[in-house]
Amino acid sequence: MKHILGITTSYSSPKNYLDCELDYLRLAYAIKEIRSQGEQAQGYIVVLSPDMVEHVKQWESHYQSKDCVKVIYGSLSIGDMAKIQEERDAIHGLASFLLGAPQGKGSNNSGMNHQQDIAQRALEKAIYESEPKVKQNSDETTFPLGILWDFYGVA
Repeated sequence: MKHILGITTSYSSPKNYLDCELDYLRLAYAIKEIRSQGEQAQGYIVVLSPDMVEHVKQWESHYQSKDCVKVIYGSLSIGDMAKIQEERDAIHGLASFLLGAPQGKGSNNSGMNHQQDIAQRALEKAIYESEPKVKQNSDETTFPLGILWDFYGVA
């Protein structure tokens, strides 16, 4: 049996690199822990910016985990970016209305739903292409280390 773990990130700015690094470390640790128990395991992480891909490549070397985690770049199309901006504007507009604040352009904290959907689709596509025999498991009580992975399956 081979454990397949995946996480998605929607971090794209330098202020979020630490959050992404912690996600990466958690995934790499889980894979190493499962392997130390004599079982096979592979991790996958999706990032949505080219800069983040470069940071993850550095972490692979620094944490000696290149064979544990495969990095997937889930690129955003122009349509995706427009949809994200629409979500940000709508959320900001609603918040401004509810709080009585002046209307303006969206904040960096909104528009995450569409980004998360893109990342999740990229993650599942990469896993099913690389691990054709994988069966996704949605029973959270069986997730390795009790962590709520964005994808957990066995092959």
